[in-house]
Amino acid sequence: MKPLFLSIEGLQSFQEKQEIDFEKIGRDGLFGIFGPTGSGKSTIIDGMTLALYGNIIRFKTNKDNENRDFFDAEAINKNSDQAKVNFKFKVGENIYRVERNYKIGKKSGKVTKTAILFKIDNNQEIKLAENYKDIYREVKENILGLTLEDFTRSVVLPQGNFSQFLKLSGNEKRDMLERIFNLEKYGEMLSKKANAHKYELEAKLKNLNIELTAIGFNQDELKNKTIELENLKKENIKLKQEEKTIKASLQDMEETKRLEIKLSELNIQKNKLDNQAEYIKNLEIKKNMAEKFIPVIEKIHKKNDYEENLKILNDEISEDNNKFEQGKMMLEKEKILYSNLEKEESILEKEKEENHISQEEILKVSDEYRNSLRRKELNEKINTLNSELEILNKDKKNISDKTEELKIIIKKLESEKESIKEISQDEIINIEKSLIEKENILKNLELRKKEWEKITSDIKLLNNSIAEKKEKLYELENAEKTYTADRKNYFIHELEKELHEGDKCPVCNGIYHRHNSFTENISFNEEEFENIQKNIRTLKSSLEISEEKIKNYNTDLKNISAEISSINQIKNEINILKDKKENLNKLNQKNKSQVSYFEKELKEKSSILSKYEVSYGKNESEVSIKNLSLNELKKSLESISISPFSLEELQKNLEALKIASEKSSAADKKLNEIRKRKKEIYDEKITVWTEKIKIFETKLIQKKETYKNIASEHLKLSEEINNVLLENKISDLQYINIIENSINKIEEMKDEIEKYKNNSISILNMILDYKEQLGNRSFSKEKFENLSECGKIVDVSLELNIKAIGEVTKSIEIFNANKKRAEEILKEKENTEKKLDPAKEMVELLKGRKFLDFLSAGKLQSITRIASDTLQKITNGRYRINVDEKSDFSIIDNFNSAIRKPQSLSGGETFMVSLCLALALANQIQLRGKSKLEFFFLDEGFGTLDSELLEIVFSVLENLRAEGMTVGIITHVEEIKNRVTRKLMVTPAKVGISGTIVKEI
Repeated sequence: MKPLFLSIEGLQSFQEKQEIDFEKIGRDGLFGIFGPTGSGKSTIIDGMTLALYGNIIRFKTNKDNENRDFFDAEAINKNSDQAKVNFKFKVGENIYRVERNYKIGKKSGKVTKTAILFKIDNNQEIKLAENYKDIYREVKENILGLTLEDFTRSVVLPQGNFSQFLKLSGNEKRDMLERIFNLEKYGEMLSKKANAHKYELEAKLKNLNIELTAIGFNQDELKNKTIELENLKKENIKLKQEEKTIKASLQDMEETKRLEIKLSELNIQKNKLDNQAEYIKNLEIKKNMAEKFIPVIEKIHKKNDYEENLKILNDEISEDNNKFEQGKMMLEKEKILYSNLEKEESILEKEKEENHISQEEILKVSDEYRNSLRRKELNEKINTLNSELEILNKDKKNISDKTEELKIIIKKLESEKESIKEISQDEIINIEKSLIEKENILKNLELRKKEWEKITSDIKLLNNSIAEKKEKLYELENAEKTYTADRKNYFIHELEKELHEGDKCPVCNGIYHRHNSFTENISFNEEEFENIQKNIRTLKSSLEISEEKIKNYNTDLKNISAEISSINQIKNEINILKDKKENLNKLNQKNKSQVSYFEKELKEKSSILSKYEVSYGKNESEVSIKNLSLNELKKSLESISISPFSLEELQKNLEALKIASEKSSAADKKLNEIRKRKKEIYDEKITVWTEKIKIFETKLIQKKETYKNIASEHLKLSEEINNVLLENKISDLQYINIIENSINKIEEMKDEIEKYKNNSISILNMILDYKEQLGNRSFSKEKFENLSECGKIVDVSLELNIKAIGEVTKSIEIFNANKKRAEEILKEKENTEKKLDPAKEMVELLKGRKFLDFLSAGKLQSITRIASDTLQKITNGRYRINVDEKSDFSIIDNFNSAIRKPQSLSGGETFMVSLCLALALANQIQLRGKSKLEFFFLDEGFGTLDSELLEIVFSVLENLRAEGMTVGIITHVEEIKNRVTRKLMVTPAKVGISGTIVKEI
């Protein structure tokens, strides 16, 4: 696994979003993360584990289930309402990205969690999972193959802890390896499984023996049942044949009865049709008469249409004649109006000529009047500008005086502001750093206190649970004893039921004897008995686990109590620092307030000064503009000529000319309107009415001619109809209406006659067909009832026969099943006995810690071998590590042929050996994963190392880089900072200013 990119926002000391490009800073295979203690370097690792596992290892207690999303709301930065992480990493050739968001609700205060995992393929993100459990399972099982604790041990190598590992006793080393590599499952847990397996096999063998004893099997009885079954099957065939014959006879008699009933129904229908014969004959006569008179009826309809058209034409001729006369009257009226307009036009032409004035005369008088008026306006403007210039010069002098006064005030304010002494921020920052460190210590201690309270509560709950389980176990064990006795009695009772007089007892090998103690049937539920045994085993296992938990909890309580004893002292120190910080802040605030006041005053005075300066400049500009305007007005006045008439005389002359011109214009306008009206009357009235009169006259002539033609046709058609009626001797027109109604129903009459004929033929054919089917047969009710009774008797006999066959067949199946089960039990018993011996051997083998110690020793040998190879490389073959049968380390000095204990090593030698062991252990943890971890952090207190040891460390790191591993060093030591080319600087948070800042240099 190799990290590519990480962004953190709102997590612990990280307030603003910080981004880390691991691809860039890890390009050379070695980089450093530097910053003072408490700056937030470890939060970078927290961000990675939070993204991958939804957990921060520092907040996780021993009791927390790793599969649970454990996130403490206190991990969110105090100035943020949410924490976000976005982590992109590479595993083999696959690239993944995971993002998480933890937001505190404004009202509820609860943390809302969202998470999503993507796989990046060809720059496309494919969603793999989007909730905690699915993401955890995907990372643990399919991507990395490591738990959270495995990952943190593989990514961060704390050398200080492994120097302790170097000096631990053999038993302590084995315990540590059991925890790291989860070997507990091969100890007591595996032993319990082996015991349970052995018990299960023994119980199974015992049950098989009981079942085999309880099964009875008699070969002679099976043979008798088989013969009985054959006889019943033969009887069944005979009964089925008899049943078939009776059913055929009954069906034949039912068919005869059906045919006789149908023939009777057809005869009734034939009689009904015979009764309709006379009606159908009259209907045919009526139809023929209607068909003969169809042409006559059509002529009568045509004659009626002619009469209607003549009436309509007569009305239209009368109406058109009225329109023709009215049109002639309207034309005469419009001609009179046209003549009156011609007379009025002549009068207006004379009036226009009398009031006509030339345009040149009006323009001349107008120009003289406008020039006089313009001269008057210019003189007024010149006087106004002179007054305004006098006022502007006075304002200019006032602004100049006020500007000088303000400059003096501003200079005085600047001097007073400079005199305020600024408070140094270094002391406040140092106090804040100390306060953050103390608060972090207090936070961790309070978390431990909560852990103490939780453990105490859990112990109480566990004790209550243990008491309940023991009580339940006591009840189950009593029930087991009762069930054991009942099962024994049950099997004895079942065995006795199978024995007959003279049989040999399979239990005691004696001749059959009766057990008088059983007076009624005894039942036994084997499934309930097995459930009780299973519950007993489960309770015992659960009690052992609970008692072990209480033991571990008591150890944890003792350790935590020692840690939290200093909480009150830390709180007092925090309060002292807070008071000191508050006093400095108050003094600083006071100085800031004074500075703010002077700055505000300076800003206001400067603003006023700027306004005065702008006003002064504006005033000067206005004076200049107005002088220019004054000169231009004087020049304009000189350019206008002086008229010999006064302004009032010019105005009167102009008005007189305008009145005469207006009269002439009005006459001209009225003339135009009259001429337009004349044109409209001639075009729209006289011409139109002339055309309309011509049209009316033409239509009237046409309609009169049409009326004459239709009247002639009507007369001719009337004569033809009268002739036909005389020929048929019809004088009553009512008879014609009856014939006309019949014509409308010709098709209905045809259908009715056709239907009658078809039904008569169809019924006659059906009567002949049914008589042919019936032949000489006739239905006998008595014979039918006798046959039905015989059929019922046969059905009952057949039903009893089938039931007997089923019972005998079931008995034979039970005999065969018992025979098969007995054979299966013998085979299963043989297989179970074969498995039982190895199971007993396995139980003996797993007693104590033999197997667990064997596994721990093997894992320690692997770690030692890898660490020794690394140590020989970096010491040029001088040192190697050995582990004895008691799991104790020794260091072999090949140059001096000496064997040394870890306690005798110098500081540098201890560091080298510890580092090699740390790398070897990380290598073994990685082997548990799905893929190789190509990246890790070395979090070490390098401050205690001299230059020679630093050279050794860097040579080891160079070797790791050559093997394709990228290494990150987390430290605050300046000498190491100078030796690493790629650096990531972590600047601690500044209270009220910013959070932790990460920057590459």
